[in-house]
Amino acid sequence: MLKELMIGISLIAAPSMAFAQTSTVTPPATESTSLGSQTDSLTRATFLTNKTISIAAPSRVSASIAKISNDTRLAGKDLSKIEISGHSIPQKGTNKADVKWTTVENTETTRRKLLTDPLESTIEVESGTDLPSSTLEAEGDHDKLVEAILGLLEDTGEEKPVVQEEEQQKDASTSGGSAPSSGNSTAPETTSDFKTPEVIKESSEAEPVEITSITSEGCEPRIDEAQGKVITQVQTLKNGTPSGDCSDSLETFEISKDYLVCPDVTDISNRTANPAYRRYYVGSDLAVAYLDTQCVSDTDVTYTMLEEGTSCGWRMDTTSRTAIKQVLIYYINQNGQRQEMTGCQDSQDEAAFDMVQDPTLCELRHDSGMAYQRAKWTWVYNEEYKASSICEDTGVTFAHFEDRSVCDYAWNVETSQAWPQSRTAYVDDKNKTNYIDASCSPMLEFAQDLLKTTDGCVGVFEDDFASNVTYATQRHYYIDGNNTPQYVNQCAKDDTLQYPLQTRVNGYECHDDKLQCDPKTELYAVVNGAEFIRSEAQVRDGATPVPYTYIAEADIPDEVSYIGCDKTTTTVRTEQYLRPDGEQINKIIGVGDTVGPVFACTVTAAPYWKLQGVTTHAALIRYQNVHGYEIGTNCGASRTDLAHVAWSVAIFKGFRPVSREDGWFGEQESVNFLYQVQYSCPPSSDPGAAPTGYADTLYNQSEADGKEGW
Repeated sequence: MLKELMIGISLIAAPSMAFAQTSTVTPPATESTSLGSQTDSLTRATFLTNKTISIAAPSRVSASIAKISNDTRLAGKDLSKIEISGHSIPQKGTNKADVKWTTVENTETTRRKLLTDPLESTIEVESGTDLPSSTLEAEGDHDKLVEAILGLLEDTGEEKPVVQEEEQQKDASTSGGSAPSSGNSTAPETTSDFKTPEVIKESSEAEPVEITSITSEGCEPRIDEAQGKVITQVQTLKNGTPSGDCSDSLETFEISKDYLVCPDVTDISNRTANPAYRRYYVGSDLAVAYLDTQCVSDTDVTYTMLEEGTSCGWRMDTTSRTAIKQVLIYYINQNGQRQEMTGCQDSQDEAAFDMVQDPTLCELRHDSGMAYQRAKWTWVYNEEYKASSICEDTGVTFAHFEDRSVCDYAWNVETSQAWPQSRTAYVDDKNKTNYIDASCSPMLEFAQDLLKTTDGCVGVFEDDFASNVTYATQRHYYIDGNNTPQYVNQCAKDDTLQYPLQTRVNGYECHDDKLQCDPKTELYAVVNGAEFIRSEAQVRDGATPVPYTYIAEADIPDEVSYIGCDKTTTTVRTEQYLRPDGEQINKIIGVGDTVGPVFACTVTAAPYWKLQGVTTHAALIRYQNVHGYEIGTNCGASRTDLAHVAWSVAIFKGFRPVSREDGWFGEQESVNFLYQVQYSCPPSSDPGAAPTGYADTLYNQSEADGKEGW
């Protein structure tokens, strides 16, 4: 049957002790003759804590019982004076602790009963070391707890006659039964020192009553190694005086092992470690008592020590030219914690590795005009290239020298000095020049004075227009190692070379609307017979205008038009002036006379005459003159005779290829036409057809050209 036990928890402070681990020894099973044996003896009870429980170290705990449900034996009982107490034991390496509830007490009568089968709870905290008020579940013999509570409620605290206890013991002995055992209490074995107190016989005479009691004072607990128990020893008191030897009682305590107070037992030479412990038990007063004064090695558990080198380096033996791996010796204890036994030391598991020197990993050391080659020791470990952290001299040296060829001269115009510079270098074993300094350094011991010259400064001046003077310039130079002058600065003013500025007119700025020009003047200096313009020609402040000179009135062409080769030009009437700069201008004052038309073409080829058409005629005529040809009379007897005549007239026009002055190309057409006449004299009854078939050109073309004026 599952019953709930509601208990309010309160802490009783106890001295903090080391983390404890319970023994793995299992106590022998016992039978229970409890009143509630008819129910399930292993039940769960629910505890309601009302105070904080710490899991940092073993401590005493107590709880006031507020309610026990589902058990009619406690119905209507006042449980306010009943308190249950026990102790907490942390679980090593976790955030949990075990609580064993071992004692029930009536706080009014101060009577207590020991729970031979303690109830157990497990507590767990999410962070920190304290468990605040919360609900716990406990496992154990619930019936024994109820019986203990009932016994304390019925016990009024008054002393009972010892005779009654003796009669009870007598009844137990005469019945052949043994003392009842329950929970973790263990009945004394037949070989134990337990002795039943002698029964006090009643006297028929009136004698003083002898008071007999039992106490554990003066008796050391007996350790039962076989059962893993500590048994409380008691002895009989008669009228307060000890009587007889100490013997086992029914009160026993489980022996546990505390590993936290003991360091592990280590054997570095054999690479092993064992945990160690001290045995202890928690007495009825909830005090922790250790059974061992010294830590005991747990040989059932052995840890193997290992090497780990990730946090260690290497030891290099340059004499043997080997590298030895450095490692830590460690093991993992029963809590999964890493325990380091040594600092970094030579590995015994791995052999040494051969080393070689690598000078490419180091820079040279330079001292007293020499370059010293240095190198790092290197080796291969797990296919990985390893190198020492320190560079060491290899014994190979190279002499320093100063190289001036890679540096320019330096100079100081203020001190008027120049000096060469150099870089310190050496030639290595591959015949390569190497420089040990990043920049050039001055060689002051070879300093020379700077010299002045006007070379390169001819025509370079510094003008002072306000004073109407100019200054020639000079620059500094030195002679380099190749006996070549090297100039160190730009041309600069030389106060000793002063020249006056001269002025002259060079051009005009003309204003045609005003018929006058402003003169432009330039400033120049004469140096060693040569002129140097110092200010270009410009109109300067205070310049006097120069008027234009009148020439005459004239017509000048304005617009030109063409019709074929005929050119017609319109003009404007102007007044002509001569400017001071020699240019003539025309000032328009009106419209001038028109010129033309004039012939404006050039003949580019000989003229030609082209047939334009033919007309035919037939008539009875006496005489007719056609374009200078007489016809009719040649057909008749005389001019007066009528004659039948048929004639045709061919009409020709002339063309002359020309080019005009404006770039136009074309043909000039003749004004006149040329005619060619042909005729025949047919019979009188039929005039007949006029003759046809004429050539394109005339044999008398030159005559036609002449008539046209060509």
